[in-house]
Amino acid sequence: MGARELNSTAIPASIDWRQFGAVTPVRDQASCNGGWAFAAAATLEGSHFIQTKQLLSFSERLFINCVQNVEWKINFEYQYCCDACFGGYKEFVFRWLKITEPQINLVLENDYKFLPKNGTCEYESLDHSRVGVSNWLEITENNAT
Repeated sequence: MGARELNSTAIPASIDWRQFGAVTPVRDQASCNGGWAFAAAATLEGSHFIQTKQLLSFSERLFINCVQNVEWKINFEYQYCCDACFGGYKEFVFRWLKITEPQINLVLENDYKFLPKNGTCEYESLDHSRVGVSNWLEITENNAT
């Protein structure tokens, strides 16, 4: 898809998505360095809301416990992620959701509550929502394409 020119006067300088009901309450990662998982969950929650007008709270624990050893070639180098409460990157969550077969459906926070510690992936034993991720795209600032 080629670049599109936007009428910049129609674009607000900022948007407070809380005013639209697209943001879940702040959650506490406690002593876990799991901000990457929380960022991924928040991104997916907002995206789901924009698509459906339904605000769901997705489980960060799914990502912390299950997104491990994801390989991704970036700038001709292989990088690996993630290490539960020891850190990671939200982009690897999206990659994991896309490459995992069969497609992973997201788990709701109430069904797989966050614990501030490393744990075993218990995805197979959980009931799943019907929300999945088929693709994702990273958009850079001031880029409308």
